[in-house]
Amino acid sequence: MWEIAICESDPLFAEELADEIYTFYNERDFKVQITIYGEGARLMEEMDRPMDVVFLNTRLCDAPGFGVAAFLRLNNEIDQPLLVFIGSQKEDMQAAFEYRPIDFIRPKSWRKDLERAVERLWVWEHRTKYIQLGTKTRNTLVRTADIQYFESQGHYLTVYFTDKENRFQEYRFRGNLWEYEKQLKKQYFVRTSKSYMVNCAFTDSIEDKVVLKNGMKIPYSKNRKDDVEKMLDRYSHEMLNRL
Repeated sequence: MWEIAICESDPLFAEELADEIYTFYNERDFKVQITIYGEGARLMEEMDRPMDVVFLNTRLCDAPGFGVAAFLRLNNEIDQPLLVFIGSQKEDMQAAFEYRPIDFIRPKSWRKDLERAVERLWVWEHRTKYIQLGTKTRNTLVRTADIQYFESQGHYLTVYFTDKENRFQEYRFRGNLWEYEKQLKKQYFVRTSKSYMVNCAFTDSIEDKVVLKNGMKIPYSKNRKDDVEKMLDRYSHEMLNRL
């Protein structure tokens, strides 16, 4: 679950933002808790509890939004939340880059901008997820963003991934590919056949087989080709939205 703060002096606009954010994540079965702050001072006072994301107006009624952003970025006693700025001034958009925001929402086009922002946050959240591979007695924790593909052989799975030193690794254990497909479908993994599942982040193209960026070719079933293409298109679209 994510803790999200909206720091916005217009209460009606803040409620609209909250409703749209709830809708986006509810559709993806992801829980969020949203707290609305009308003043920057109150947000800073309550930052003793961790926040994952802060939607922050650059021009609050009680304080400059960038002053609040500086507090969030420079305070070593709190975990730095992901920032999404809200503002209508061009100079504010330029100044925002200093604080490394995920996105910038303009009130005149806020619905379109918000849709892009929450999609970027969704992608960001899944980049940092970990998954436990293996059995109860023999397992390992791997970052999902490092997994290239799964291969099923009989009652065994082999997972191919890169470690912290960017070395290619294999991890083999007794398991069912369907269980991991269920866990990873929303994180841009797609089943290409009965025996394989690939991470779209490592996929380059689809030819007679799915071609990975390292040149490796993964077979796909004809009846799964449409699913593979749709997932790759979705992944590419959401990656472009982050640029």
